[in-house]
Amino acid sequence: KEFRKKSHSFSVEEFLEISKKKPYGVVVGTGHTDKALQIPADTREVMKMKGVLLFTDRTPNAIEIFNAFISAKKRIVGVFHTSL
Repeated sequence: KEFRKKSHSFSVEEFLEISKKKPYGVVVGTGHTDKALQIPADTREVMKMKGVLLFTDRTPNAIEIFNAFISAKKRIVGVFHTSL
């Protein structure tokens, strides 16, 4: 299900919506260039305070990380920047 607004920043508000699912972690695909989707310091801090792990990488690698967590039956959420 898509929760994200169309932007290049993963906001605290978006994370708080996702956190209702009580994930183990969030995998963020930052785009093919590793700079398209930013994770601001305030979002990182709120994630840390809530005990949710953050995994970031370029989108192709992030998808592999996400799939590995799914295979391991971990409660994980994926946020992926998909355009080139």
